[in-house]
Amino acid sequence: MQFIAGSRPIRQRALLGLSLLVGCLFRAPAHAWLMVSGDINIVNSVITPDGPPTTGNYRFFDLLAYGGDSVLIAGGDGMLSTANIRHDLALWYSYPWMDSRVDEGLLTPEDLEGVDLLIQILPDRPYTPGEIRAMNHFFLDGGNVFLMGDNGTQSHRNAHLNQLLEAMGSSMRILDSDIDRGFHVAIGDQLATDPPAYYPFFDYVGELSYAAPSEVAAGEGTPLVYASGMQPIIVIVPEPTSLSILGIGGLLVIRRRST
Repeated sequence: MQFIAGSRPIRQRALLGLSLLVGCLFRAPAHAWLMVSGDINIVNSVITPDGPPTTGNYRFFDLLAYGGDSVLIAGGDGMLSTANIRHDLALWYSYPWMDSRVDEGLLTPEDLEGVDLLIQILPDRPYTPGEIRAMNHFFLDGGNVFLMGDNGTQSHRNAHLNQLLEAMGSSMRILDSDIDRGFHVAIGDQLATDPPAYYPFFDYVGELSYAAPSEVAAGEGTPLVYASGMQPIIVIVPEPTSLSILGIGGLLVIRRRST
């Protein structure tokens, strides 16, 4: 995919950008969350005109970064087609006050310093123990993590995300299924009507386009978006349920990010 300049509605982006700036200037106390998507195509309506032009996808991605000023997008070595998605999404977040960048190497604690939102998109390789430790520290320190997988055609990459979920002590899993082929729009009871208190912004999404996702086993998480058969395809969990990761790499000192 290639980013197409001017493909985003100017008025919509202006309003969303203003809301992000307000959230950045007047930060609420941090409530870290871990979110998993079984669909990469939710980004299509944001970075290209290929998907249905639903404003809900714009709101979904902008609200992920609400209250923060730094987004890091990772998951690959830059050699595969998904690298374009990562770079185009980084451009989406390119507000004047937002530090938005792509990291296609090995993630280190230094890479995550000062980052508010980490987005991992279809990783091209397994995570190293050092990367898992760095992401564990980041999450327990109040950082938000969004893992984007896809349907069964990407089972090898989903496996890397499931590896990370297991290491983080989460029972959420991408199931490598293939449901709702073609583009669909989740609306009504396909969206959580009572989103968790630690992520109230989801109320503002309203609709979300998706295509051929995998079901996500919710485990201890809360489904936010369902496919037409009411299978969860986007699930979220707050930080406290993932504290079992302390076993990797020694004892972690848990502290909250300054706000």
